[in-house]
Amino acid sequence: MDLFHPIIKNKISGWGIFSIGNDNKTIEIEDIFVEQDFSNSGWGTEIISIFEKFISRWSQKKIQGWVSVIDSNNEFLEKRINKFFEKNGFSITNDNSKFPGAMFKVEKLINKNYDRRK
Repeated sequence: MDLFHPIIKNKISGWGIFSIGNDNKTIEIEDIFVEQDFSNSGWGTEIISIFEKFISRWSQKKIQGWVSVIDSNNEFLEKRINKFFEKNGFSITNDNSKFPGAMFKVEKLINKNYDRRK
């Protein structure tokens, strides 16, 4: 999924890549990226919102992902990533059980009656 900026046509503002987990109950965040020009403009939150819309249409009950060493290679970036996921209702734990290079896991349980627009 790519999100295009509504004013600057054909400029990719960011993207999100996800998959359905092996348990068929989880959306796995593979990657979320927002171009620097669009940082702090709500695009990352919009990507998460789109993931949540898929969950509301399908049978998944959870969104999860692992932040890698590459994503948290400096303290400033790691704090921004943590703040972003916390702001969007995710819990953050130190967990590299699935990916040895991961720094931490983000996870959010979804209530099927949840409506992000409220």
